[in-house]
Amino acid sequence: MKKTSITLLSLFMTLLQQISAQVQDLKYVTSLGNATNTLIRVEGADNIPNTGAGLELYYSNNQGYLQSRNRTGNVNTILNLAGAAINTTSRTLINFAQDDGNTALQVNGGIKTTGSNYRIFTGNILYGYGTIDLSENGSRRVFMGYNAAPTTNSYATFGVVGDDGTERGIYIQRASGNVGIGTPTPKATLAVNGDLFAKKVRVTLSDWPDYVFQDNYQLPSLQAIEKYINEHKHLPDMPSAKKVIADGLDVGEMNKKLLQKVEELTLHLIQQQKEIEELKAWKNSIKDEQFHK
Repeated sequence: MKKTSITLLSLFMTLLQQISAQVQDLKYVTSLGNATNTLIRVEGADNIPNTGAGLELYYSNNQGYLQSRNRTGNVNTILNLAGAAINTTSRTLINFAQDDGNTALQVNGGIKTTGSNYRIFTGNILYGYGTIDLSENGSRRVFMGYNAAPTTNSYATFGVVGDDGTERGIYIQRASGNVGIGTPTPKATLAVNGDLFAKKVRVTLSDWPDYVFQDNYQLPSLQAIEKYINEHKHLPDMPSAKKVIADGLDVGEMNKKLLQKVEELTLHLIQQQKEIEELKAWKNSIKDEQFHK
């Protein structure tokens, strides 16, 4: 009887050890579909297989690995990560990018996105200034950005930055669509803060002052022009110096007005020439009468 009890106790202890070993075995737990609220730590990977394929989680040489790999073909396979958000607590390196110790996302290679809007970069800027920079030797050289000012003066810009830190760019007003070169607050179709050089400039106009030569055109008299000049100190229909300094010049309109004045002057010269010819003829007739006397 005593021997039987010892045998049963021995079997019971062996069974408890086997159950305990199975419960502690991760493979046994996951095979049964069980869950645990205890930290699972993978401390080493001393027995990495040479064949087979699957999802691998291991720790080696002070680095943790989560990868999808085909050991038989010795190649990595696609690893899919899905979630409402994927957070990393430090820097993220893609395609074995060299860590600079500072930048949150570092990519060794190009970045390409696809989708209905084909956006390479999307960010929410609240009353600030965000840029995408292309730099050389760590200094900002070329940039593309957006100024989200809480006014109608918000603008997009593309430009360069000199070695002295001076920003030189092209600015497009969000509200008006006006384009500024060297100025972030363009007030017309195109505003240039600086000199503009071109071999040819073509300006389109809705009309041209050929109407001056029509029979029904009321040509202002020289006396009326003189009176206007004495009173206003500039020609009729022409802007004053004060207005030009304040508002600038419309090149197309100014050329049209200048041509109008040239045409009016030409008509006055023609009229004066006729009067001169008449005076010459009258003078010659007087001479002839005196000669025959």
